[in-house]
Order: sequence, then structure tokens, then C-alpha cells
Amino acid sequence: MKKMSSRTILTVLLFGSLLMMGCAQPQGPERPTTYAVSGTVTHNGNPVEGATVNFQSATGANGAVGTTDATGKYTLTTFAAGDGAVPGEYKIKIVKFEGAAKTDVVDESSEDYVAPIEGQEDTPPKNLLPEAYADATTSGLTATVTQDAAQVFDFALEGEAK
Repeated sequence: MKKMSSRTILTVLLFGSLLMMGCAQPQGPERPTTYAVSGTVTHNGNPVEGATVNFQSATGANGAVGTTDATGKYTLTTFAAGDGAVPGEYKIKIVKFEGAAKTDVVDESSEDYVAPIEGQEDTPPKNLLPEAYADATTSGLTATVTQDAAQVFDFALEGEAK
């Protein structure tokens, strides 16, 4: 049996979570109204590319997620790409995993393929941001989404990753 790399497992879990989040939500007119939410993520003053920004609702429903671009900007998605977030209180977690932006998949029949060493376990991907921001309960980051026009939440992360 072939072992899956930690990057592959992480990608499958991320997409599965997003799919389940979308499947569990009401569709059509029963959906709650969302409002545009965007912002910028910096770390020690520099824009962070490829970070996942996760707004976790205090009620546990209708969370929203976005990914930062090369300038650190993100736009949230709840039900459909870029639709924003449902009004409410949120705790935020932000992570950026080493190699997470890489989407190249090497075919096993390719001359570039390197088989995993038998008995050697993959190391989990390294979070390139300070660990406190990887958990919404320890990040100290919060936001209140209201029924106003487009809302901007910028996050200036400080500290060193371990």
C-alpha cells in the first residue's frame, strides 16, 4: 500500500472540510445573507502570501474562509466564492503551511518521481506563522461582521514561527 504525503493529506482534508461546510449549509433563498469582507494579513510588517484566514462563528455556524494573495489581501467565502460572511461575532485563526501554495503533482511514472522511503513517516507541514495564530481561541483576533457595506479587517501578526 502506498503512503500519502502529509501535503496530500492536508490538501484532501482542507477541500473535504470546505465541501462539507458547503453541503451542510442551506441553499437558495433559505441561506442567511452574507456581506462582503476582505482585508490584508501582514507578519512583522510584510504581506503574507498563501495564508488561510478562517473566521469561526461564535455560534458555531456559517464560518467563512479566505486565502491571501501576493499582497496579503484576502476575500472571505461562506457559501459561494467571495460572497463574504454572515453578520455576527467571529474569532479568527490564520495559518500558512510550508509548501501549501505548491500545486504540482508528480506522476509516479515520471522520471522526477521520488518514492517515499519505506518506514519513514512524513513530517507534518510546518506552519510558517507564530503558533498562537493557528488557534482561534489563542490568536486574540476577533471581528464583528455587520450589515454594512463592504467591511475590511486587517490583521498585523507579530512574532516568530517555531
